[in-house]
Amino acid sequence: MFIAADGRCTACSQDLEPGWHGDHMQPWSGGGPTEVTNGQALCPECNLKKGQGSEGARVHGGCLRPA
Repeated sequence: MFIAADGRCTACSQDLEPGWHGDHMQPWSGGGPTEVTNGQALCPECNLKKGQGSEGARVHGGCLRPA
């Protein structure tokens, strides 16, 4: 995921630092598979924002959108 994201957060484009999050685009709790094709690299801040009321959202072009 890190390489696919070119070392940048998929949401905000900031350089990913140690501790970046591998995120399920389709939440695991909603049946999303734990596979690279369902993953995205996020900085901790963006992943925590996503988890606050945006369950089922995926990042596309820097914006969180419902899945």
